[in-house]
Amino acid sequence: MTVLCLARDPRGYGILTRPRAHIGEDALIIGRDLRSPGIQTTYGGYFESIEELPAITILQGGRPRLSCRSIWLTSCAMRLTGQVSWAH
Repeated sequence: MTVLCLARDPRGYGILTRPRAHIGEDALIIGRDLRSPGIQTTYGGYFESIEELPAITILQGGRPRLSCRSIWLTSCAMRLTGQVSWAH
């Protein structure tokens, strides 16, 4: 599984990848503070569609520890604008 950091500041990922190698691939973003409008604004130009999925609850000791939101991005179109750094 390829892991990409789609961020303006991808520190900690270090190894750059060729973005065009991922054209047509889907992506899954999981995070605690994801906001649908922000996801659309940031990644809408890179994927054909974006869908919010049900929340994911992380358990610890059988009890809910935290809840994460998940976003499914379909078919990377790679309309590169230079605004996002790609690293993996």
